Amino acid sequence: MKINEVEIPADDPGNQPGGGGVPGIYDTIVTNVETRTVYNPLVIHDGTKANQAINIYINDMRTSALKGKITDSEGNFSNPEDLDRLQNLSGDIAAYQEYVKVLQEADGKTLDDVSITTQHGATVALRVIDGALEYALSEATTMGAYLSRLEHTASNIVLANENTISAESTIRDADMAKSMTEYTKSNVLAQASQSMLAQANQTSASVLSLLQ
Repeated sequence: MKINEVEIPADDPGNQPGGGGVPGIYDTIVTNVETRTVYNPLVIHDGTKANQAINIYINDMRTSALKGKITDSEGNFSNPEDLDRLQNLSGDIAAYQEYVKVLQEADGKTLDDVSITTQHGATVALRVIDGALEYALSEATTMGAYLSRLEHTASNIVLANENTISAESTIRDADMAKSMTEYTKSNVLAQASQSMLAQANQTSASVLSLLQ
């Protein structure tokens, strides 16, 4: 069952393994134009503001999807190790052709497709396994990058929390200082009023004593 799927062009680099965008979970479907189906990402809130989130895409890691990128879009061998080995075998035509055949058969195959019933099949299987390891390591690197970003985000949130607490404490201290200033002012005014009242009463008593 495909949930909330969106169809995008197959050649969009942002949604292809190893493309310019973030890796995603998708299947290949065929209509009048080849498209790839991209599933909803795992959305994790990673900031102190609303709607500040990170989208996490996880590639298909089933054995039916584990395969390496042996050739590019033009059919040329893209792995430097394969190219180096072909160059080393250039002096042995038979061995060179045999390895080219192995690469061609391994291209596009997954772990579910390999067979080790023959020596040639086992050789192809080894190259498919190498590609699957590259695929898995690439995904592990992507997960590591996500984890690193989330750890960095967690540190930022802790720091933001500490700064907020510090700011709240400063505001509380300022409010307390303002309240104490107002209290002192009221106290001084009250004492001054009492002193003035006492002095006025004393003056009235002195005048009355003179009249007597």
